[in-house]
Amino acid sequence: MRDVTGAPGCAPQAPLHDTQPSELGRCLRAMRREQGLPLAQTAAAAGLSRLWATQIERGELLDLETVQAYARALGARLVVGLEYDHR
Repeated sequence: MRDVTGAPGCAPQAPLHDTQPSELGRCLRAMRREQGLPLAQTAAAAGLSRLWATQIERGELLDLETVQAYARALGARLVVGLEYDHR
């Protein structure tokens, strides 16, 4: 598995916590382009429509299961964390 944060178009080695969904989408798009994969082919490998893939890459669709399937189609995995600082 590759670290998404190292993909061109993503902040090098910067964690993707506390970011906007568009940042995650931008990184996934950069990974897809780096691999030379067409959007339609990646969407099909993830079992998604081309429209949903486009929405993921634009940061408009953030259903975790759907984004996870798209990331897997790119050979990546989505890792989600939650921190709570209760005072």
